[in-house]
Amino acid sequence: MNAYPPRKNAEMGAGDVQLVLSRELSLLSFEVRASAVRVEDMLDPEFREIGASGRLWTRSEIIRALAHEVSDGQGAIEATEMESLVVAPDLVLLTYVSKRRNRRARRSSLWRRSGLEWRLLHHQGPCFPTPEKHGCSARRGPVECPIESASSGSRWMGRK
Repeated sequence: MNAYPPRKNAEMGAGDVQLVLSRELSLLSFEVRASAVRVEDMLDPEFREIGASGRLWTRSEIIRALAHEVSDGQGAIEATEMESLVVAPDLVLLTYVSKRRNRRARRSSLWRRSGLEWRLLHHQGPCFPTPEKHGCSARRGPVECPIESASSGSRWMGRK
């Protein structure tokens, strides 16, 4: 199941951070996202997400939404600028930029070791437009997307 199983009650090791990175990247795969069982295995029982619209999503809502997601056939969700920070022996914060089609988002994921497994506890990913598209200066940096209606859905890991 996991290439590098975490050690119980152990100090954080390089293998732990690599495992968290691997699990995060697998959640960008449409194959994993379509499997409620696999997503459920990766999400902490206390998982929450703040979507691009500001909506708070629960674990069960995200599992259900991802199971019904349809791949648009335009390739995987890309991840760049990936960074990790060990917050505590059982907490790792990942930050990165995702791209799907022409939509980019700055994402943060907090992973917690629960027993023998690393599970995603919290995720947030506000989108930002390209400067060219919206006429803003590249020096300003990311600009948060306009607030979407709550009915438009989540932007979890590239999801609407």
